Amino acid sequence: MWILLGLAAIVATLINLYIYIAGKDYKLAMALGLSFTALTLCAEHSLATVILKKLIIFITFYF
Repeated sequence: MWILLGLAAIVATLINLYIYIAGKDYKLAMALGLSFTALTLCAEHSLATVILKKLIIFITFYF
């Protein structure tokens, strides 16, 4: 999930840069880039939490 959101953030940022260089209104593209970046960080944090919970359960029962 976080890979897809990360790719969407990269694409939105590239579109944002293109629109900015073209001199047009780039607020929507900027908001999309920031939103996808925030969603990517949330997905990575969720994944790290799941891995950490499994690691704690493993250490608790096997050591």
